[in-house]
Amino acid sequence: MPNSPFGNAPCDQKSVADLALALDKLGYRREAANGLYNFVRDCGAPLTALNQSIQIYLKLTDYANAVEVADEWIRRTPSDHNARYLRGVALEGAGDFQRALVDYSDAVELFGADKKGLSSRVFLHMAAAYAALKRFCEATAPINMWVALDPATRDTSQTQKIIADYERQGNCASAKEFHQERFPLRGQNSVVTVKAEINGVRGLFILDTGASYLAVRRASPIAPRYQRPRLRSC
Repeated sequence: MPNSPFGNAPCDQKSVADLALALDKLGYRREAANGLYNFVRDCGAPLTALNQSIQIYLKLTDYANAVEVADEWIRRTPSDHNARYLRGVALEGAGDFQRALVDYSDAVELFGADKKGLSSRVFLHMAAAYAALKRFCEATAPINMWVALDPATRDTSQTQKIIADYERQGNCASAKEFHQERFPLRGQNSVVTVKAEINGVRGLFILDTGASYLAVRRASPIAPRYQRPRLRSC
């Protein structure tokens, strides 16, 4: 990566951020991205500069450098979901769809318990990565998951069209309408079982969610990294 224009500057975070913004506005985007990245490597902070650097590299479609900066961000803060997401975007741009899927899945896992607040962009990118690998049936799973997090507002004609398009391209078993089922869990000693097919494996499974109720959508393919709830074979 080229040397930073901030090479001899002190570790003044505000000054560097202002200079990077000015360079970006003047059209010196690559210099701004390089400087932000090298500043963090030299000074150790702020990590927001890595975010800015990645965003600039993505605008330049310089996916290799975007991945490099994201690697540094993840090395410093492994639990940052946004770092995983942005590296996934960079990997997807570079055509490394399999690794991008892993990062998108990790971004979802690291977001926290209330995944309803997670941006739809993560799920749309994941679906696009599956589609790029010609795994169209699995591409519906992220969209179905996003809808299931808030079906009252997200089960729309637009999301149904996205799902239907992937199902058509993959000749998948289609779920024509959203059908929600609830299984009441009556206590720790109560066991709820369902017959299901997970990734081509049929069996009798135990529902293990840790929740009082479970919402399930019929006929939705479940991607390997999206086996929620945990289903334990009997």
